[in-house]
Amino acid sequence: MKILQISDIHWHNIHALTDVYRDIREGLIQDIRNYCYEKATIFDHILICGDIAYSGNEVEYRKADEFLNELCNAAGCKPSEVFMVPGNHDKNIFAECKSTREILNQTLAKSDKNDETLCDWIENDKTSLQMLYHPFYNYDQFTTNYGCTEPLMRKLLSQDIENSKDIIYNEKNDTMYWEDELGNGLNGYHVRVYGVNTALTSDLQDYDPGVRDDGHKLFLPKIAYKGGHKTDGNINILMAHHPILFLASPDNIRTDLDERYQIQLFGHVHISKSNCENNAVHVFSGSLQPGEGNQEYRPVFNMIDLDVRPAENGGDNLHINLQVHYWNGRRFEYDINESSQFQVKLTNNNRWKEREQMEHINLPEGISKREIRIAFTKSPIAREIMDEMDKGLFCYDNSQPLYSNKMRFLDVIMQYNLWGELWSKINK
Repeated sequence: MKILQISDIHWHNIHALTDVYRDIREGLIQDIRNYCYEKATIFDHILICGDIAYSGNEVEYRKADEFLNELCNAAGCKPSEVFMVPGNHDKNIFAECKSTREILNQTLAKSDKNDETLCDWIENDKTSLQMLYHPFYNYDQFTTNYGCTEPLMRKLLSQDIENSKDIIYNEKNDTMYWEDELGNGLNGYHVRVYGVNTALTSDLQDYDPGVRDDGHKLFLPKIAYKGGHKTDGNINILMAHHPILFLASPDNIRTDLDERYQIQLFGHVHISKSNCENNAVHVFSGSLQPGEGNQEYRPVFNMIDLDVRPAENGGDNLHINLQVHYWNGRRFEYDINESSQFQVKLTNNNRWKEREQMEHINLPEGISKREIRIAFTKSPIAREIMDEMDKGLFCYDNSQPLYSNKMRFLDVIMQYNLWGELWSKINK
């Protein structure tokens, strides 16, 4: 499995004549195109670890969308195989209720019972929650095209704040993270990717080592990253913008993440680093467009190759080949010092059971489940499709927004393996 991984694009709303990063982006696209041609290969997926925009502006996302379409074309990768999470620059921090939101951020960052506080807001104070998510509105609209919308974010932003009391929280469907599957697996293993929003409480007072040491750290509740479990037959990848250093209660979170995710991808710090600890690989992605004024920051992108091979003492090992490429002022070149190869043991947790083969999924040729899901959620006839395919397995809930019903309907499609039929309905 071949992954192209980038972070911190920082799209500005500026004129092309003053765009100092144009050469870098064009160099990236040409370099990827040349690589695919010379190696006779394509990339399976593109993973972006936040800060796609610079200020969460709608125009910035339109430009980012154009760039990503070019990048997909060069990499031989469908837009439906692009995955992303938000960073601190993906929110409009000056959106309505800025002062109140900063107080909420401080409350969650410094409270000893912040998880309990957030859970109370989820159940009883949707207005405060909507206030936290409001700066992500343009990001949320942008990610609709890529199927990377956090379910709780989408539900809260799809309704007017005056109707917040009418929002019904569903623990199963309204998660604070998104999850998906990369392709059709890897050597018999499911490869699952989880997108976590570390920027929810980010503002101008964030902790920044050496710059703002007294700033508040970011609150990441456990319910925002609890999705992954190292179960038999699964390889879990975590995508997040902020490394653990920037989070409140970092030691507890670090231990928990290492127990859940074999690969963890981060952005934000603009410096490319990686390590393997506690049978988990941590990749700090660097930045494609890191900003001017600091010579320590070099524009970089990563290629990640994943493979599963038998271990000498039984079981399997996950092999990760991380290739870092940096901009030397004229073109991208391989960084031998920051590139690394890692190996993670894939443990068998159930000693009484042989690992099952992956189930056969009824998919049209050349089409993935993810591609069908995105097409369905964007389809103008989604409601008609749900009514037409209702075979007593699904009941539309008029008390919930359309998006929530779509998610419930897709659960039914997954359960009964109706992907082929759904694809036919979308394209009829």
